[in-house]
This record gives sequence, structure tokens and C-alpha cells, in this order.
Amino acid sequence: MKINFTIEINQPINTVWHALAEDFVNIHQWYGPVKNSYDIDATTKLPGASCAGRVCELTDKPNGAKASETITVYDKSKWLLELDVKILDAPAIMPIRSNYAIFELNTISPNQTLLTVKVAPELKAHGVILYPLVKMGITLEFKKMLQAFKGHTEKLSLPAA
Repeated sequence: MKINFTIEINQPINTVWHALAEDFVNIHQWYGPVKNSYDIDATTKLPGASCAGRVCELTDKPNGAKASETITVYDKSKWLLELDVKILDAPAIMPIRSNYAIFELNTISPNQTLLTVKVAPELKAHGVILYPLVKMGITLEFKKMLQAFKGHTEKLSLPAA
């Protein structure tokens, strides 16, 4: 399964990059389904990256579902961020095993940026059987996340680069 999304954000590309990549760990501050997020406990990170990745706690339960997101590509010169996402401690009913996500930024105008997101979830057997429903659910959730990101980013006031 591969799904692509785009959204226009009314901010310069540097501001969008800051919110997306430089402040990567703090998704819990603007996206409600993530109850808490923090750095992956890793000693290595890619050049320029603020962290090696993040863990997103998806429930309030101490041993609840999490997403461990490792940054695999961090390239500010190309405005490119790629993540390898592993689902941890999720109920067996969860149809997704993992995901690979690519985030690309392009300038539309000095104060407007296009964010393109490409995701490639790896489904469990029952996820394959329920493919249309799973695709619809993933699509709805990513659209909500991108709207939340847009709202968060458009409120930022950062100095020009």
C-alpha cells in the first residue's frame, strides 16, 4: 500500500522545516492522538538532525501502543525527511505492522510551502484482507494530522532565515 498526501502551508519553507524536522520530537504538543513524545534513546543521529528519532505514545496506558520513528534521511538542503516507523505494544487487532514515510517540502511562494507526504505501510495479514477499510482509516488519520500540522505551523512566528 502506498498513499500520497499534499497540503499547502502559509509559511516560508524554513518555518515549515523547523516545525517538521528541527522540532521533530514535540509532535505531542500539536497532534492530539499522540499523548506524549520523546527522543529515541540512541547515541547516533544523522548530521544536522536534532535527534535520532522519536517515540510517540498513542495511549495514556503505561504499556500502551507506541510508534517508534527513526529518522533515516535528514537533508535540509533538499527539504527531505524520511522515517522508518515501527508499531510497538499495539493490540493484535492493529492492522499495521510498520510504515515508511517520506516528507518533502517545496516552495510555492516566499510565504507558502507545499508539504508532500508519501507513506508505505506494511500490513498484517488481516490488514491485507481489510485493505479498503485500512486504507480509508490511514487516509483519514493522515489528513487530520496534516491539518493539525498546518494549524500549528501557521501560528509560528520565527525569524527569517
